[in-house]
Amino acid sequence: MWKTFSRNATSVETMPAPDSLFQLLAQRADLMRAVRDATTTTKPELADTLPVSRSTVDRAVRELEAHTLLERAGQVSLTLKGRLALRSYESFAADIDGLDAADAALATVPADARMDTVLFRDATVVNATSVAPQRATEAYRSLLADATRIEGYASAVLDSVVSTLRERIRAGELQVSLVLHPDVLDALIATHGDSVTDALRTDALTLREATTTLPYSLFTLDTTATTYACGLFYDDTGHTSLVHTDDAQAVAWADRVTADLRADATILPK
Repeated sequence: MWKTFSRNATSVETMPAPDSLFQLLAQRADLMRAVRDATTTTKPELADTLPVSRSTVDRAVRELEAHTLLERAGQVSLTLKGRLALRSYESFAADIDGLDAADAALATVPADARMDTVLFRDATVVNATSVAPQRATEAYRSLLADATRIEGYASAVLDSVVSTLRERIRAGELQVSLVLHPDVLDALIATHGDSVTDALRTDALTLREATTTLPYSLFTLDTTATTYACGLFYDDTGHTSLVHTDDAQAVAWADRVTADLRADATILPK
C-alpha cells in the first residue's frame, strides 16, 4: 500500500492501492466518458444519459470524487487526474483489445520478436480460415490495388502478390522499396527473374537483401487517402493474417523498424 503523512506527521492515511484505482476505472469508464464528452453535466443528467439507476450514478460519483478523479462545483467534471487516468485506461484497453483480436497473427511469431502494441491498436485484422484460406491474401491484394507507395520488409513473397505488384509498377502507379529475407530474395529472382529485372529498370522498384530479419513482413503503404502500417503473418500453411492501421504512432513505429533493417541491408544493383 502507498502511504502519505499529514503535515504534522502525527497521522498516517492509507491511499488506495493502484489495483483498486484501475478496477475503479474499469467499472466507471462509461460514466467518466459521459462527463468528459458533455458540455454541462449534473448528476440527474448523467442518470438520464446512462442506462443505470440514479443510485448507481450517485455511488459512482462519490467513488470517483473520493479518488480525486471527479469534482462537483454545481456541475460534475473530471479533474486533471481524471482526464489523464481515463486517457491512459482507454489506451491500455485499446491495446489489449487489439492484441486479443490479433491472436492468430501473434501465434505465428516468436516471443522475443521485435513488436509493439501500437501495430494492433484499433487495427483491422483479417485472418485466413479453413473455409477461406486466401482471405488474408485477398485483403492484402485489395490494399495493394489502392497503393501508391510501399516501403518495408518482406519475410515472404506470394506469387499472386508478385503479379499484382508487377502490373502496378509497369503502369507507373506504384513505387516499391523492399528489404527481403535472403531466402526470399533468392526465390524471387529464381521464379520471377525477368519481372524483377524489368521492374528494377523502371526505378520504381528498389530491393535490398536483409542482414537483420523479422519473422513477419512489415511495411508502410501509402494511398491517396492515408498511410497504413501493415503486418503480414505466416504459418506453415501460408499467409495467416493481415493487420493494418493508419494510427500515426503505428506508422511511425513501422517506419523506424524498417529503416533499421534497411540501414543494415545490401542494395540489389539495377
